[in-house]
Amino acid sequence: MINEVTIRPAEREDLPEITALAPAIWRDAYKDILSPEQISYMLDMMYSPQKLLKDLTAGVRFFLVCRQEKAVGFFAVFELTDDRSCLKLDKLYLASAFHGLGIGSMILEYITSRASDAGYSRIKLNVNKDNKRAIAAYSKNGFKKKESVKIDIGSGFFMDDYVMEKKLI
Repeated sequence: MINEVTIRPAEREDLPEITALAPAIWRDAYKDILSPEQISYMLDMMYSPQKLLKDLTAGVRFFLVCRQEKAVGFFAVFELTDDRSCLKLDKLYLASAFHGLGIGSMILEYITSRASDAGYSRIKLNVNKDNKRAIAAYSKNGFKKKESVKIDIGSGFFMDDYVMEKKLI
């Protein structure tokens, strides 16, 4: 199955596909971690067509993960403005039917290879402290916990995350 998976840059016209993919993936990934209210709030905050377009315009690069031309996941990266040697992995989501098949590791290898080729020395990401599956996958692929953060995202909701980092050099 992994050899049937491709990664391609997402363009402006692909953003509605990301908006459509996010709810099912998020509700499945976070159903035991976040309240339904927080999931809905965060989906509206981060995946509206307007927000994705604003991110794309600001330099966030989106990618679609496809199997037989059908998008089954997505990720996004951007350069940190305060540390140009670091690439931020901002999103990485894959439909649950594709978990456990090595696709996540393939995506992380893709990101690592491109980041290294572009001269970045590190990749950082935030992951919910209770997302054990994602933490295990990131750890398996060379990411280390660097710090713990609690971010107020409004309306009484917080992101309670680990910041993880992978050194490339």
